Amino acid sequence: MGLTKIPTRMRASAIDAFGQRPTVRDLPVPALKPGTVLVRVDHASVNPVDWKVMDGALSTLFPLDFPLISGIDAAGNVAAVAEDAEEFGVGDEVFGLFWGFPFGHGTFAEYALIPDKGTLHRIPPGLSHAHAAAMPTAGLTALAAMDFMGLSRGDSVLIIGATGGVGTMAIQPAAARGYEVLAMARPDARALVRILGAREALDYTNRGIDAEVRESHPDGVQGILDLHTERIADFRKILPLLAPGGIALKGTGEGFERPMEEEGRRFRNLEVNGGTQEMMDRFCGELESGSVHAVVGGRYPLNQVDRALERNRRGGARGKTVIEI
Repeated sequence: MGLTKIPTRMRASAIDAFGQRPTVRDLPVPALKPGTVLVRVDHASVNPVDWKVMDGALSTLFPLDFPLISGIDAAGNVAAVAEDAEEFGVGDEVFGLFWGFPFGHGTFAEYALIPDKGTLHRIPPGLSHAHAAAMPTAGLTALAAMDFMGLSRGDSVLIIGATGGVGTMAIQPAAARGYEVLAMARPDARALVRILGAREALDYTNRGIDAEVRESHPDGVQGILDLHTERIADFRKILPLLAPGGIALKGTGEGFERPMEEEGRRFRNLEVNGGTQEMMDRFCGELESGSVHAVVGGRYPLNQVDRALERNRRGGARGKTVIEI
């Protein structure tokens, strides 16, 4: 499929000041830079960083300008490539993590730029663009979690926040590696996490996390991936569920200044650092082997990005929320 004519203007969901509700407007198509690829986006997906950027919570970390287009995950077709770009050709079906190039000129738009040698990858055969767009951030985060844990086959891992975008993605490679996965899930999501590979689906709304875990694992679990708890003080309450020598990763909210260890139990922040091409290649290997797939829990058109962001902000979604451009 060839894309030959590039327009000068595009539809994009953007804001003009922090805290605004995003609206669709007419903006210039990003100009090619050396070493870049211009992608005609047809699907994007929502991550917490999207609304945090729009709230201004990350304004001291990244140079931002307005109008600000959020969105870091996308799938589509290559529309143009810079003269020095070598990896992709016009028409290639691609997906990737459009992180920081430049940040705030994102994927909630008809066109977006990404480095040629970055986290862009061809979409594997048989994978829809919607599901491909749902995967980059969640998939690389899940892969980073498995790397950090370094567990052995047969070890038990508790996933808190198992039904969200990262959680549903993390269950699958954990199960594929032979870990015994305990997934915290509401009753209406227990079937979902079992289908994804969880050995046990624990209902935290019944007796609480501690009682649910202790019933089957009185000596604790070897790993905890917490994708739900915001405050460090609340995260610390979960740490006694770790067996001696175990590791717990905190994936959201307040973070630790450095990795910690107490009484032989290790805990640290889950960090992805924007992902790398090597990690993307590994993740695509998981995709092509059938070890992982995305759970798409909601779809919104471009003019309803505000609703999609609010859904993500509230939590409780099943899988990833996708924007149809």
